[in-house]
Amino acid sequence: MFLPPPYHVSCRWLRWLFRFRHRQGYGIHSPFAFHFVTNVVYESGAYYAYPELDRLWQQARCGGHTILRRKDCRLLFRLANYVRPVQAVAVGIGSQSVEMACMRAGSRHTEWIEEGRSADWVVAMKAWEHRAVALLDYVRPGGMLLLYGVGRNAESRKAWQQLLQQPAAQVSFDLYDWGVICCRPELQRQHYVVNYL
Repeated sequence: MFLPPPYHVSCRWLRWLFRFRHRQGYGIHSPFAFHFVTNVVYESGAYYAYPELDRLWQQARCGGHTILRRKDCRLLFRLANYVRPVQAVAVGIGSQSVEMACMRAGSRHTEWIEEGRSADWVVAMKAWEHRAVALLDYVRPGGMLLLYGVGRNAESRKAWQQLLQQPAAQVSFDLYDWGVICCRPELQRQHYVVNYL
């Protein structure tokens, strides 16, 4: 007998279905964007840090200290490993959180600085909607802005759309839960939807 899944699961499934044609890099012609989607977002290899990060994630999940899925924590690790920023800013992320542990494991030599200074990588997880443009201004040319919850509600979606209008938002990737903006002025302006649900 078929039983309908819980509401949040069925909504995620529907979103996945609507984004189906945007999976695994299909339809992406830019070498930079294709490499990013296939070798960072969809990377399925086993990294040295995964067992320890999975253990930390499990503890945080059981204690109610994270809302992220295991695949999100692994994505944070891969993004940090890809960007390897000299300096980075974390907004709405505790210094002892599993999210910070994932990013530190991915780029061990990164200096984490306070908000308000320019950096190679800016990561925001909470209450970023009203200061999204200011966060983008902190990102140095060649750097990246990573936002959590761009598809969470109408306010987040509107803030994300406003960000895409900014000149510095040269290349972006909408992963639904995550929004990635690459400030790469040498690249052709393009905004991608990626099926990462």
